[in-house]
Amino acid sequence: MAEIVLSNVGKVYPNGQSAVTDLNLTIRDKEFLVLVGPSGCGKSTILRMIAGLEDISSGTLTIGGRVANDLEPKDRDLAMVFQSYALYPHMTVAENIGFPLRLAKVDKGEIDRAVREAARILELGPYLDRRPAQLSGGQRQRVAMGRAIVRKTSVYLLDEPLSNLDAKLRDQTRSEMVDLQMRLGVTTVYVTHDQVEAMTMGHRVAVMKDGFLQQVAEPKVLYNKPVNAFVAAFIGTPAMNFLDAEFVDDQLVVAGKPVTVTDQARANLRTHTGTSLTLGVRPEHLALSDSGIGAEVSGVEWLGSDAIVRVRYSDRGAQKTLVLRCDGETGVKRGDIVHVHLGRGIHVFDEAGRRIEDGT
Repeated sequence: MAEIVLSNVGKVYPNGQSAVTDLNLTIRDKEFLVLVGPSGCGKSTILRMIAGLEDISSGTLTIGGRVANDLEPKDRDLAMVFQSYALYPHMTVAENIGFPLRLAKVDKGEIDRAVREAARILELGPYLDRRPAQLSGGQRQRVAMGRAIVRKTSVYLLDEPLSNLDAKLRDQTRSEMVDLQMRLGVTTVYVTHDQVEAMTMGHRVAVMKDGFLQQVAEPKVLYNKPVNAFVAAFIGTPAMNFLDAEFVDDQLVVAGKPVTVTDQARANLRTHTGTSLTLGVRPEHLALSDSGIGAEVSGVEWLGSDAIVRVRYSDRGAQKTLVLRCDGETGVKRGDIVHVHLGRGIHVFDEAGRRIEDGT
């Protein structure tokens, strides 16, 4: 069992900078959990504290039921892959991948089998006899990943391991890593700033901002029930649209138009009458219609089956933009005058950015 529990964990550097604040997070045994957030949010610091590469300023870290605050990294039974390669330049690819097993005095035949399996997964077979200087950056990163794969540990810690791969190989390797993790059943913590990676790889995703955990949930829950405007904006491509709103005369009003909401949402919104609200709606939940918010098409990006349509509308004298995901066969073009209907899937956030529960 390799459950990881961080209880009230904090990290403050000697200069007083707080990197992580009062973090409470349980990473379940055999789970693939992704830590995601913008640069400087604390996600890599969390990974390094789990690895033992950063001291914990406050709180408790347990790994497999054992308090690990003061354990040396080598005693934590984990393997880590950094964004930097950290390869031995004088060793071949095969020797780099197999090095952890050599240290553990594993049988040479078993090392060879493990190295070749890792090389197959990572498409490194033709390069096993080369040295790191003869590889591209993406190939070196894959060698670093292979070195972790061959180790039979309780925990994998992965710090943006795919960032140096080209788009096609990144997609392929992402799928291979998920399959491998499921096959091995190893508790895995994966750090990335790429929310597409987070949503497609993680059993659950933990969203960080400024050292604080915002929400941890399954990808679908994050997408459909974000706890606040930050999570709503960070998750999803294209990003969620945000519109100024207010609740007056028992109606939610946006750009002078009433918006249909559930009875439960209306009941919750009554306590926010007269306050500044924000309505969030994802691009695929907007539709071109015969009625709704009047707007002018400012751009169309054709993506094959889909088209991303950008429109400008006027709200209280200010020009604002909405982004719609439409069918690829849409015939609208730049300069067209259209109407945008706010359909299903709307979210309302209060002045502090917290999502107002709508009862759905």
